[in-house]
Amino acid sequence: MSIKPGITFKAVSLFLLLSVSILTAVHLYSYLVSRRIIVDMAEQNSRGIGGTIVHQIAARITPVETIIRNIAATLENPDLSDEAIFELTRSIVARNEAIFASAVAFEPYAMIDDQLYFAPYSYRSGDQIVTKQLGGADYRYFHQDWYQLPRLLDRGVWTEPYYDTGGGDILMATYAVPFYRTHKDGSRQPVGVVTADISLAWLQQLLAGIELYDSGYAALLSSSGMFLYHPDQQLVLNETIFSLAESLGDRELWEIGKDAIAGGSGFLERVSYQNRQPSFFYYRPLPVGDWSLCFLFPRAEVLRDITGLTRTTLVINLLGFLVLALAITWLTRRLTRPLINLSHAARSIAGGNLETPMPTHGGNDELGQLTVSFSEMQRSLRDHIEQLTETTASKERIEAELRIARNIQMSILPKLFPPYPERSEFDIFASIKPAREIGGDLYDFFFLDQHHFCFLIGDVSDKGVPAAFFMAVTKTLLKVVADQYPDPGAILTKVNNDLAEGNESCMFVTLFIGVLDLRTGRLVTGNAGHNPPVRLAAGTEPALLPSPQEPLAGAMSGITYTSQEVLLAPGDFLFLYTDGVTEAVSADGTFYGEERLLREISAAGAQRAEQLVGAVDRSVNDFCSGAEQFDDITMLCLRFIAPTDRETTAATADENAASATLAATGERDTITVELRFGTKLTALDDLVGGLAPLKTDGQLTERDHYQMRLALDELITNTVSYGFATGTGSGIEVTITLWPGHRYRIVYRDDAPPFDPVTVSVDPEQRSTEAANFGGLGISLVTTIMDAIDYRWKDGHNVITMTKNLTDRPDNDNQHHREMA
Repeated sequence: MSIKPGITFKAVSLFLLLSVSILTAVHLYSYLVSRRIIVDMAEQNSRGIGGTIVHQIAARITPVETIIRNIAATLENPDLSDEAIFELTRSIVARNEAIFASAVAFEPYAMIDDQLYFAPYSYRSGDQIVTKQLGGADYRYFHQDWYQLPRLLDRGVWTEPYYDTGGGDILMATYAVPFYRTHKDGSRQPVGVVTADISLAWLQQLLAGIELYDSGYAALLSSSGMFLYHPDQQLVLNETIFSLAESLGDRELWEIGKDAIAGGSGFLERVSYQNRQPSFFYYRPLPVGDWSLCFLFPRAEVLRDITGLTRTTLVINLLGFLVLALAITWLTRRLTRPLINLSHAARSIAGGNLETPMPTHGGNDELGQLTVSFSEMQRSLRDHIEQLTETTASKERIEAELRIARNIQMSILPKLFPPYPERSEFDIFASIKPAREIGGDLYDFFFLDQHHFCFLIGDVSDKGVPAAFFMAVTKTLLKVVADQYPDPGAILTKVNNDLAEGNESCMFVTLFIGVLDLRTGRLVTGNAGHNPPVRLAAGTEPALLPSPQEPLAGAMSGITYTSQEVLLAPGDFLFLYTDGVTEAVSADGTFYGEERLLREISAAGAQRAEQLVGAVDRSVNDFCSGAEQFDDITMLCLRFIAPTDRETTAATADENAASATLAATGERDTITVELRFGTKLTALDDLVGGLAPLKTDGQLTERDHYQMRLALDELITNTVSYGFATGTGSGIEVTITLWPGHRYRIVYRDDAPPFDPVTVSVDPEQRSTEAANFGGLGISLVTTIMDAIDYRWKDGHNVITMTKNLTDRPDNDNQHHREMA
């Protein structure tokens, strides 16, 4: 086997390392500076082209928006006749080449008393302008996004691009502005919406003409992330940036889409989804419809010149280094040959052959002294190895016994998670990290009966084998006693007396025990000198759970421990820990502390117990950063998810019974309206008349009445269009309970297939495309309008309960708040 000439290698390496370091630093600096300059120029070029495109679009779009806002102001004149409005739409289209079509759509019966629809619509057809009336059973414009969004948002809105099957029959985008009229009482009421439709062909042609290096291209995104223009025509109006990111598994592209539709801009490096080449990506907002302009061009094309120069320089440097290395190697081998024999002998000794003869060297120079030193080392090694063999054998026996003890200790703690996969009312996770091979911390959890769940955590004084034995005894006692005494205070009292009896070593343990009623969230706790747990409730900051300061367990018998109660809400976390967490020490001697623990729990944003335990564990590890662990670190986290279905049903029945009692005894006047609808869309015509009494009697304001009608309109439309599409179902029942001046509750029932709108609705301001697969933007409008919405599948029916606070509800009506809670 050949031996590497160590000195030769070191000499060559040192010389070449210095040379390579200097030349590489110069070369790398030159490359990085040049690359930065070129990338900056590419970014400036992108921003310049983007700015030019924005100005061109603004020059065409801004006049359209200005015209429509001015027309909306004109339409506030109540003296305009229907003929004048028809002529107004024709004039808008005739005088503005950028506008393909225009409509003035009124509220039901707002223009003509006996006419439900009134919406003059003019559009270009060849060289002519055609005017017709929108609205009818096949085109209910009241339910279109271009009509509802500006009414709901009370401002001008650009809609998503669409194929206007009810108007010009072309691909276009619509700018819609609501207009109002002043009633006799001086209030301004919404009367309708005026729109302008523009064709997108000119915008696509503009983007197609952009030149970005050799193969770069531009793309256009709508406010929901839909591709309005892309060289790959299969993406246009068929995919969104989010669906593309999901199909590719590209999280970065998803985040870019979120920032783009939120109006952000950026320039970054990423991989092209088409050819997987590294590319530069630039995006910025457009002054129309919250759309975004995107550029993508390959990095290789941007850096082509500097890359070629770098490769040429690198080849020249490598050839020079190779020649230099060969010359230095030849020289140093001649000077270091006497060391080769000594190196062979030393390697043989290192391999375990302590009887290897050492080479002789006649001189008294450094090499001769080194040879003598190796001979003395050889003799010393033979003596020490004999002693080390005996010591190692003894130490291995002790370590093996400790490993067995650790495995036994860990085996008595629950370690399979989730421990009860069939129980969905709670989520629990725990972890333990002993400071030594075996430690004194403990945790446990188990069911006392079907509905009561017991969990505990403890910390035994001292560490090592004595603490491990005391921990095992404590855990066994706790589980046995808990089966006999379900109250945590009684459990601690009994366990303390049993541990204190015959405790000659004066060991003790801190304990925290909780018993949770999974039907109600009622938690009963007991604390024997343990750290108070952290409670994290939804919408609040984490806080230490108040706990009585009662003595440690096991030190003295005759102590009576107490219990206290707290009610957990669905979604609440309870985080239990030993003092090994808060007393963890960093390298500079700082304690982790309770304040840092609360901050980390707040920042974790955990949805599951395992996530919260993992977040705190990582935080403690980062804080200690290699410092020695002095105490066991144990954590247990429980999240109360929801009561069982049977208890939820019972709680709902109690609430309904209490509400019915109040109405019957006259403690609060209520108005109840019951409506029934068929399985066709004609039910929407009956809705207006069914809700009319609540408006004409002055029980609801104009806004509250409109929002109630809009929410029911959307639910009925989705049920009929999707739930009853297969011909199944007998109809819809709606019960409205109104507390005048305060709030109302709507119970909506249908026998269509099960469908939970709560789990699929999204914020309409985000206009995300996920909602389109479950009934469109309408479901999002319902959740936006209502203050609370709940869904249940009961007795073969979808049951949706919605609650809405009225706009003039008194702030101090505590009794009514309790009634509707």
